[in-house]
Amino acid sequence: ANSTFNSIVALHLIIFGTMTIGGIYLGHDIIVLVYGQEFEAAGLVFQILALLILIASITNVTGHALEAAGEQKKVMGIAMRATGANFLMNLFLIPMLGMIGAAITTVLTELLTIIIQVRMARKRDDLKIRMSYLVPGFVYLAVIAVLFAGLSPLEKYLESLMPAIIALTLSIFAGMLVAVGLLFCSRRYVLA
Repeated sequence: ANSTFNSIVALHLIIFGTMTIGGIYLGHDIIVLVYGQEFEAAGLVFQILALLILIASITNVTGHALEAAGEQKKVMGIAMRATGANFLMNLFLIPMLGMIGAAITTVLTELLTIIIQVRMARKRDDLKIRMSYLVPGFVYLAVIAVLFAGLSPLEKYLESLMPAIIALTLSIFAGMLVAVGLLFCSRRYVLA
């Protein structure tokens, strides 16, 4: 069960980590491109909320695994505490920072949830997250971050965006191959 859990977390790291990095690097440009210059302020909010793509996916996997392991009451308790923390942070950050404060609060709430869930999972032998499963994903995300950095600002690539999309798609595919142990790895991560 532990290898399956770790494999799923590793796969989520690669898939949703890629989306997160893309949202952070390209979010502002995408907002302006799709909605126009008058929505430019929403670009930063989009970039902050892009962090939720990865954090929430890992929170969901960990939360469901804990619930399946019989920890439903504890998971519900975590959700209730996170909701209370979200309410209190909103009281302080929204008046000071507006929509940026709301975005920060949302990300911090989800981060608080995942930290507590991972700490709870570490106490169980069947749900400990093993770094050996995550290292290939972190290496892959570092490469993806460099690729996305080259795409920002997006405007200069609008005419030749298709090659960049193809390159990113191929790198995502290569990252998935790394995750399942078919490329540059001596063991299978997802299928273990």
